[in-house]
Amino acid sequence: MNPAPECDCKHCDEWLSMYLNLLEEHFHVLTLIEMEQATQERLERLRDAPRKVRL
Repeated sequence: MNPAPECDCKHCDEWLSMYLNLLEEHFHVLTLIEMEQATQERLERLRDAPRKVRL
């Protein structure tokens, strides 16, 4: 996807801005998914851990 030689900077800046926004959204979604997975793993460990009995 090479820009044409007559490409103006404004067009390239707009394209780059859109591309960076998409990347930010992608990584934000990945971060949310990773956080959810970590939370689920912690909940599973808590659920499977032996319970202390209080007297």
